[in-house]
Amino acid sequence: MSAVSPLARLDGVLHHLGLAPPQPPADVASADERGEILAGLLQPQAALSPKYFYDQRGSELFEAITRLPEYYPTRTEHALLRRHGHAIAQAVGPARVVIEPGAGNCDKARELCALVRATHFVGVDISADYLRDAIARLRVALPGLHARAVGADITRGVHLPPDVPGA
Repeated sequence: MSAVSPLARLDGVLHHLGLAPPQPPADVASADERGEILAGLLQPQAALSPKYFYDQRGSELFEAITRLPEYYPTRTEHALLRRHGHAIAQAVGPARVVIEPGAGNCDKARELCALVRATHFVGVDISADYLRDAIARLRVALPGLHARAVGADITRGVHLPPDVPGA
């Protein structure tokens, strides 16, 4: 007995109800992503990966959450950079390239790139529009830094731009 895909199951339910299956625009999600979303929503206890919440507005909401007293990871990361940043920079030495998966608003990147005197920064984030805005602010804050945005889902692999130095 072969397993029926979530997409086929949904199409069958819609057909039974006399409804046409929805056709989301191609740029909303790939077929694999749509399948993952539908599979999660069709579970007895519906579930959706949080990565699908990170569009422009979702990223803004997450940034607001990180400023709440109850959310400690961001404050902890900044405290570690303040307390140990110079030791990290000394141990690493001048870094030509800093790559940050899940770069978000690039606040930590600004601190780290300045500490290690990076010449290049590549921020990777699923929310490409939000990341592009953050990279623009980073370029203003660190004018000599060649900063790039790569919109990608880090769980599916990331391809860096070919002109990023191999160092």
